[in-house]
Amino acid sequence: MNIFTSSHLLPSFDEILRRHPDYFEQALTSKEAAAVIDSTPAALAQMRSRGTGPNYRRLPTKTSMDSRSRPRGPIRYVRRELIEWLRNQRQFSNTAEEVVRVED
Repeated sequence: MNIFTSSHLLPSFDEILRRHPDYFEQALTSKEAAAVIDSTPAALAQMRSRGTGPNYRRLPTKTSMDSRSRPRGPIRYVRRELIEWLRNQRQFSNTAEEVVRVED
C-alpha cells in the first residue's frame, strides 16, 4: 500500500491521516521497521537481544513454541513507537548543542 501520490513527493501529516487514520498505529515487520529508522533487520535483532532497541511485540502462535513453551511468533513494531524511540535517540554533534538542550 503506497500512501504517496504522484502529485506530491511527501504528503502532509493531515493528508496521511485523512487517507490512513491508523497510519501511526500500524504494525510493521522487522524489515519495514528497519527502513523507518534507517537500519537493518539484523541490527534490530541485536537491539532486541540487548534490550536497547524500540519496543516490539512478538505475535503468539500455537504451533511455534521455544524450549520453555513460550510462543515464538513473528516480531512486529508499531510505527508510532519507532518514531518516538528514534526521537529519543538524538545525539549531539558538539558541546554547544548539549548546553542548549539542557537549558530547554
